[in-house]
Amino acid sequence: MPSEYFPFGWNLSVEPSHEVIVNEAEKRRSEWREKRLQGHMNYVSQWEGDFGFDHYAAGFDKGLTVALEFFSKLKFPSKLGFIRQFASECAIAYVSQHGGSQWQWEYVDGFREANDEFSDF
Repeated sequence: MPSEYFPFGWNLSVEPSHEVIVNEAEKRRSEWREKRLQGHMNYVSQWEGDFGFDHYAAGFDKGLTVALEFFSKLKFPSKLGFIRQFASECAIAYVSQHGGSQWQWEYVDGFREANDEFSDF
């Protein structure tokens, strides 16, 4: 995570109490991703068309990674803000490498839902 995104309070070490939370969240990553992906698939399947569920899963993984890093590296734990904007920037980078710009919205949704899942944790 580039430090220019977080010029304030960036801590290079992880506080022990933060580490416990991050480790527990990492243990649940697959469970959370599958739960949210299944919900997403059930929701969008009511419309015809092709979908990029792999983009959603990639967005979820990136979103959770960013949320955990943001949470653990600040001196005072916090949640990620401006999620849509940040997710859109990450989605543009992902799509430029992997293609599928028509499914960029799925990447953004996955990213956002990962942050929601961590916030609920």
